[in-house]
Amino acid sequence: MKKITTLLFILFALNSIQSQNYHPLVNAHSIWEEVDIRCPTISQPCIYTYMNYSILSDTTIYLNQKAYKVLQTYNPNIYALIREDTAKKVHLYLPDNNGIFSNDTGEFVIYDFNLNIGDTMITNHFNTTIINIVSDKDSITLNGESRVRFTIKRPFNGFTYYWIEGIGSDMGLLGNYYIPFEGSHELICFHHLTLDYISPQFTDCNGYLSINENNLQPISISPNPASDKLTVNATESILQLSIYTITGKQIKTYRDINNTIDISELPNGIYILQLQTETGITYRKFIKQ
Repeated sequence: MKKITTLLFILFALNSIQSQNYHPLVNAHSIWEEVDIRCPTISQPCIYTYMNYSILSDTTIYLNQKAYKVLQTYNPNIYALIREDTAKKVHLYLPDNNGIFSNDTGEFVIYDFNLNIGDTMITNHFNTTIINIVSDKDSITLNGESRVRFTIKRPFNGFTYYWIEGIGSDMGLLGNYYIPFEGSHELICFHHLTLDYISPQFTDCNGYLSINENNLQPISISPNPASDKLTVNATESILQLSIYTITGKQIKTYRDINNTIDISELPNGIYILQLQTETGITYRKFIKQ
C-alpha cells in the first residue's frame, strides 16, 4: 500500500509539472531594459551604457517559411527578427552589413527552454566558443504564475547566471552571448503587459532611474522640471549630449554645446540625458513640463 501511495504521489507531481503553462519569450509588447557596465581600471570611473530591446508590434514577418516578430534594438536603425518554435527554442535572425536578411547570416538559437539538468548549449562570442551547462532547475512565481528558472554555469571560468522562462537571461536578452570582461551586463527590468519583472540587484523598473547618482560624475542640470531651456553644469567639457525617452529611444543629439539646450519642442514627460565627457559617459534624468 505504501509503494502504491508513493507511486501515485510521484505521478501526481510529474503531472503537475507537465501541466504548468509554458510562458513563451517571444511576445508582442515586450521590453527588456538593460545596462552594460565597463570599469577599465580602479582609478577610472565606470561607464554605464543603458539600452533596451523590444518587440512592440504584433506584425509577423514570414521568411524562409518561418514566422518572425521584429526585435527593435537600442539603435533605432538596427533591428533583428526573432521567433520561438514549438520545441521552446528561441531563434534570432540578424541582418548582414547591408541590413538584408540573407542566407549568409542565417538564424541561430539564443535559448532552449526545453533543456534539462546536465544538458549543454553552445554559443559563440566573436569566434569564442562558450559552453553553457544547465546545473539546476527550479521555479519562481510572478503575478501568481509559476515560471521555470534555469541555473546556467560556464565550466571554463565557473561563471553562473540564470534564465527565466518567458523573460530570458539575467544578463539581458542576448546574455548567452556575453562574456563578462572589465565589468558586467545586467537585465534591469522586463515589461510585458501587466508583468513588470525587476532584477533583484535593482530597486525599480525604470532602469535609468535606478542608477546611483552619487557615484557619477559631478554634473547637474537645471531647472528640473523644465519647460523650454535646460542648463547643464559640468566640471569637464561635454563632448556630446543625447536625449532619450524613458524606454531608450534616442530623439536628439548635440555636439556643439554651450551648456544650454532647447527642449521646448519635446512632449511633456520624463527624459534621460546621456552626457559624454573625456572621462566617460553619465546620465541624468529630467522632466519636461
